[in-house]
Amino acid sequence: MVEGNGIVRFIHTADWHLGLTKTSLRDKNGMPKEYIWVKNSATKIADYAEENGIKLALLCGDILQSHKPSPTVENLLAEIIDRFIDAEMKVVYLIGNHEVPSWGDHPAKIYDTLDIEGVIIADDIAVHNLEVDGKVIQIATIPSNALQNVSFDDALAQVVGQISEKYPAVLMSHIFVDGAKLSGSDISLLPNEAHTSPLVMKNLPFQYVALGHIHRYQQISSEPVAVYSGSLQRTSFAEGSETKGFVDVEIFHTGDEFSTEYHFVPVDATKFITVDVDIRGIEDGERRICERISALPVEGAMLKVKILRRRDDEKISLPQIRKWGREKGAIYVTIEDKVERNSGKEDLFQQKPTGSIIADVERYIDLEMPGLVNKKKEIIRIIEEFNREVN
Repeated sequence: MVEGNGIVRFIHTADWHLGLTKTSLRDKNGMPKEYIWVKNSATKIADYAEENGIKLALLCGDILQSHKPSPTVENLLAEIIDRFIDAEMKVVYLIGNHEVPSWGDHPAKIYDTLDIEGVIIADDIAVHNLEVDGKVIQIATIPSNALQNVSFDDALAQVVGQISEKYPAVLMSHIFVDGAKLSGSDISLLPNEAHTSPLVMKNLPFQYVALGHIHRYQQISSEPVAVYSGSLQRTSFAEGSETKGFVDVEIFHTGDEFSTEYHFVPVDATKFITVDVDIRGIEDGERRICERISALPVEGAMLKVKILRRRDDEKISLPQIRKWGREKGAIYVTIEDKVERNSGKEDLFQQKPTGSIIADVERYIDLEMPGLVNKKKEIIRIIEEFNREVN
């Protein structure tokens, strides 16, 4: 029989990767802008929780990018945690794989050492019985550091045996569930990482499984509901089409059972925009590129311009394109300039040298430098004169 425990509501978030930098972008004080993006989004979580009376946040691993964060990153994290505490929230911080040191203590251990009220550092296989806003909830934790010594199945058996049917229960883990759809930034995940089958999630005594590690938001199981919150910010152009945010979860009574509802809450993640521009055979290709950029919402965005052109097309100024992108409001502009070999002709690099310098130069001009065809005789004459002098 389920005890009358009322509605339990909490925030599920993961994979902030605070401390990650991939660009040289800085604010006026020299702070990496990626740090500010994460801090702003995390602050929005606290704002949302305060506005909606939510008193619990589950941080499901890789909140930090490194197990050796700089003092600046540690201070930023402290400011965020302090904001959660100001919103009268309890925080359960699960250790993810990025936060596991090769030896010694992980960076979040300082919160245990200082005994910060309302902050639980989940660095062990355990079940935490929390009273949140007058209601009891069981939080089972399987952190990444624990999975270095035991299998996920064995860890799961440990916590399942401690769960009471009287109160709602949530499982937190930072793990790769087979079949999960990867984010564009997850392509580096290795097959020998700790992982589990989605079948293992079936019929567990939890009302919700809060997952971290995969950066794409998704539900991977329904009985119980198991969800990856995804990462909080985009970190690459490969994630350009992905929506980032966190999960608002409610567990409530329906008769003698618990039921779960949740919804995804998007955040204003920094835009990563890619524009493909084909200027093969087009006059004033530079103008075409600028027109394409102007048609996009690049204000405040990271912008990648992928250009496809032919070697004999009119030359374009890459610095001018970067300048144009910045003038339109992009905070960062990178360019991929792909030159297509002339169609319908042999690929020069699939052929072996003939042994004749003159024959090879003629072939190179014909296939790769059509703009020099009119000067080919003069180039050959110079090569012949050079051969006579050295021989």
